[in-house]
Amino acid sequence: MGSICQYDVIILGAGVAGLRTAELLLQTDKSLNVLVLEARDRVGGRTNSFQHNNHSYDIGGQWVSPHQKNVMTLIDEIGLETYSQNTNGTKVMEFAPDNRQTFSGFIPPIGFVQALKLQFIFWKLEYMMRQVPDMGVGLDLNKDYSKAREWDKISCEQWINDNIASEDLKNLFRVSMSAIFCEHPKNISLLFMLMAFKSIGGIERALSVKGGAQEKKIYNSAYQIAMFLEKRVNELSQEPRAIRFNHTVSRVSDYDSYPVKVECDNGESFTCKYLVSTIPPPLCKEITYNPPLPKARQTLIDTASMGKVIKFLVFYESNLWAHHSNITKYSGEVISFGPGVSFVYDATLENGSNPCIVGFFVGENALNWSKKRSDERKTHVTDFLFKTLGDGKDSRYLNPSEYIECDWSKEEFSKGGYSIVIPNKTSFLDYKDSLFKFIGRMHFAGSETAKDWVGYIDGAVGSAERVANEVLYQINPCKETKVKTGVIDYNDSAFADDKNQKSVLSTIATNYKHIINVGIIFIATYKVMQYIAIKD
Repeated sequence: MGSICQYDVIILGAGVAGLRTAELLLQTDKSLNVLVLEARDRVGGRTNSFQHNNHSYDIGGQWVSPHQKNVMTLIDEIGLETYSQNTNGTKVMEFAPDNRQTFSGFIPPIGFVQALKLQFIFWKLEYMMRQVPDMGVGLDLNKDYSKAREWDKISCEQWINDNIASEDLKNLFRVSMSAIFCEHPKNISLLFMLMAFKSIGGIERALSVKGGAQEKKIYNSAYQIAMFLEKRVNELSQEPRAIRFNHTVSRVSDYDSYPVKVECDNGESFTCKYLVSTIPPPLCKEITYNPPLPKARQTLIDTASMGKVIKFLVFYESNLWAHHSNITKYSGEVISFGPGVSFVYDATLENGSNPCIVGFFVGENALNWSKKRSDERKTHVTDFLFKTLGDGKDSRYLNPSEYIECDWSKEEFSKGGYSIVIPNKTSFLDYKDSLFKFIGRMHFAGSETAKDWVGYIDGAVGSAERVANEVLYQINPCKETKVKTGVIDYNDSAFADDKNQKSVLSTIATNYKHIINVGIIFIATYKVMQYIAIKD
């Protein structure tokens, strides 16, 4: 074929990042010939849905936040509707199988002193976050990152043990970290954790419902984003088959020269001027690169792993938790320190129809339960709901109308979720820029490459805008061409109906400001009384 290129740009992966990149390129320059190669038989990547009673439910990524300007703008552009994650009612915290405590309002059942201590821990971590570099942005060589390098040598688990005395607080922190990263803290670099939380805007935002990561859901599923983008790419493209399914990339050659060659395991091969890979680094182990990748990129691929998560949805004929008794109404939220289900939320539609609980096994819990059969997991889940939301009395929890699950670790082209995890003692600072820094004619996008909201749908959308601009500049450096996304800033005032929405995890992070004020007053009063006593 010589030096003739079939395509201007080839994009590996038809997830949200890949499809959004293709759409932006085609939208900005209609003359471009763009091809998307996808290993699966569908679009969406780590987003996916299924039908129940004529409604689509997310079995992959689902929550969005008013602070996620990229995805909220896209949702607005598509014309999708969002609604609030319900958190009204009594919540449950399971410390042990024989120790469950319910609570309402803002303060979880850990006691005033423990809450005070936890707030100081969060403040300390927030201070540490200001001393680490941003994700998705090159290192500033003029800055001192000695503290960051020190934290890279420490696992989150080690930091927890060194800084937290109470076993309940340790477990609460472990559960919170596992909920975000789908991995046990012992397998997470403290530096990576700090940088990831910084990309989100802090621990409070990561764990919160109101004003946080779990505030909103998309009516009829977040998977509609990928389906819309698929339609747009096909409409804009000159290529009759702009998205090729069942094309698993096995080899990438000459990414540092012209043309770049991409080979698939079905025997087909393609050439292009520029390549965009949205494949998560751990999955790139399956691809042969010629020439070999630079050391930093290869280290990333060899070191990063995917989180471990099993997501499930349980449907009932009636909303058992909302009508628990004449006295108690459960919110449907449970957080557990146990070895099984990690946490659950209410997934009932806003109008009260299709009563449903959504939940997760994460980290080591997911790894262990992944070895069991689906029917064994279903039995465990329904028994868990029977004991926590049904108080061990309402046997209707044991007989759901439908149980749906997805073990993302067993998905061949995901191998886990929600995103990547970096362990400690790997010198992450030395290769972290290889997440997003292009190599020759090969560029990178995907949620893990983003500056903001790493691991979220918003991160995938934001990374697409960055990489589309990179490629457009490389195609024509003399032309001032940038993608237009119409990004708008969303804030809490746009969602004023949710001022009272709180969750179990959000109460861990958001409401200790009130507690700390009371604590300061208490301590100050105590000190004054001590002084008066001494004077007397």
